[in-house]
Amino acid sequence: MMKYQFPENFWWGSASSGPQSEGATLRDGKSPTIWDQWFDESPNRFFNQVGPQETSTFYDNFRSDIQLMKQLNHNTFRTSIAWARLIPNGTGDVNPLAVKFYNDMLDELLANGIEPFINLFHFDMPMCMQEKGGWESREVVDAYADFAETCFRLFGGKVKFWFTFNEPIVPVEGGYLYDFHYPNVVDFRRAATVAYHTMLAHAKAVQRYRALQLEGQIGIVLNLTPSYPRSQHPADLQASKIADLFFNRSFLDPAVKGEYPADLVELLKQYDQLPHCEAGDAELLAQGKVDLLGVNYYNYNQPIDNNNDNFTDVTLQERISIFNKWDFKRKSQKEFSLAGRFFYEDRWGGEMQWNKSFRGGNEVYGESIYTTRFELISKYQLPVKEDLFVSFSLTSHDQNSVYGATSYIALQKIAFGQLICDKKLNHHNLLLGSAVRNQFY
Repeated sequence: MMKYQFPENFWWGSASSGPQSEGATLRDGKSPTIWDQWFDESPNRFFNQVGPQETSTFYDNFRSDIQLMKQLNHNTFRTSIAWARLIPNGTGDVNPLAVKFYNDMLDELLANGIEPFINLFHFDMPMCMQEKGGWESREVVDAYADFAETCFRLFGGKVKFWFTFNEPIVPVEGGYLYDFHYPNVVDFRRAATVAYHTMLAHAKAVQRYRALQLEGQIGIVLNLTPSYPRSQHPADLQASKIADLFFNRSFLDPAVKGEYPADLVELLKQYDQLPHCEAGDAELLAQGKVDLLGVNYYNYNQPIDNNNDNFTDVTLQERISIFNKWDFKRKSQKEFSLAGRFFYEDRWGGEMQWNKSFRGGNEVYGESIYTTRFELISKYQLPVKEDLFVSFSLTSHDQNSVYGATSYIALQKIAFGQLICDKKLNHHNLLLGSAVRNQFY
C-alpha cells in the first residue's frame, strides 16, 4: 500500500465565514446585509428556509466551537470579519461590541494553538453599501478599502494571514448572471463591472496593508475550476480556453500577475462588454499582487461548443448542468445562457463518484486537483517563490451524509499525497482545509 507522509508543519484546518457561521445577524449593533434583505424578500430561496439569523451560532458559542477544532487537532481556522458588524454604516464609526467579539475570538484561537486566517469579504455586502450600488460603485470600493485598513489596524497584531476576498467570482455569477445570490440581476455588462471593481478593491486593500508595514501576509482565496475540453475539436478547445479565461484567469491573473490576460480583454472588447476603466487603474492592479494564494477546490468543468443551439431538450434532471452557454444578450434565467457560446457537461459516471446533495454534489476526481496545482506551477511559477504561500481547501456540500463529506475529503487528500510525493507542492506553504459550511446558502 502506498503511504503518503505529510510534513510535521503542514496546516490542517477548516474554513468558514462570518455570514455562514456567526448568526446574531442583527444583534449588538450589526446592520443588515444583502442576506438579511433577500431572506426577508424570498425565504423560499434558502435551503430549508434557514436564514442568516441563526446559522451555526458561532457568535454565541465560539469558545466551545474552537474547543472542538482543538479536539480535531486543527492548527488553523479560516473565517471572516463581517463588514456590517464592524462598521454598521459601511463607513465611519466602529462598533465596539464587534471589536470585542473579534478580539475574543482571535485570542481564543491563539490560546488553543490555532492560527487564524482572516478573510475580509465573504459575499456579505452591507445593505447600506448595496443601496449605493454594491461592487458596481467605486464609492463602495473606496469604503471597502477603509474597512480593510480598519481591520488591519485593529487586529493586525494577532492576525498574520489575511485574505481580501473569498471566491470573488461567486457574487459575480450568483448576483449578476445566474440568479442564485442577491441582487438577482441577469446582466453580463454589470457582472463584468462587478468583477473588475472587486479586483480594484482587492488591490486597494493590499496597498493599504503594505503601507502599514505589519508583520504578516495578504492574499486572496479563489475557487479555481479546471477546464477539460469535451473533445479535441477546435471549437471545443476554444470553449475550454474561454472557460479558463472567465472562471479562472479573470481573477487569478490580476491577483498573481497584477494584470488581466490580453485574451480576456480582447474577448470583452469584441463583444463590447469591457468595463469602464479609469486612469491609474492599471497601476493600482499592479500593486495588488498577492503574498499568499488560497485555492478552494470543488470540481471541474468540461466545456463543449454549443454554437448550433442543438441542446434545448437537455434538462438539469438528466444531470447535465447548462450553466454557461455564452450569449452576451442573455436576459432570461430560463435561457441558461450567458456569454461565449458553449455549455458545461458535468463529468460523471465510470470512475467518477458523486456525493449527492442539495447543490448537486462534488465528484471525487483527484487528477483535477493535480492539474490545478500543475497549472499554478507551470503557468504562474508557483510556488517557486518561497515567499508565496499557497493554500488549498477541499470542500463538500453534502448536508445529509457525514460519510459523503468525509469520503470526498479523504479521497481528495490522496491526490495531495501524490502531489507531495511527486514534489509538486511546497511542503511548508500549504493549508488544507475541509470547509465547515452552513445550509443557508
